[in-house]
Amino acid sequence: SNNANENWTMVLIGDCNCDGTSDYDDYYNAFYKIIDDKAVTTASDMAADADCDGVLDAIDLFLIERAVSGSNTDIKIE
Repeated sequence: SNNANENWTMVLIGDCNCDGTSDYDDYYNAFYKIIDDKAVTTASDMAADADCDGVLDAIDLFLIERAVSGSNTDIKIE
């Protein structure tokens, strides 16, 4: 089959504001999503769900913070 007319959305884990980079703006965006108890429904929410478990929680915030701060070299978000 020809997939030329399909639309795809790429999600960069940690890039909550969907600007192509993961930085502290994304960390704060994820923080407010978690505080507001948002469900994972949009690409932005999926980016905030850093452990990909379908729930926005403190673990996601921790993973994003570790990645954007550079304090964990095992988690790379560019």
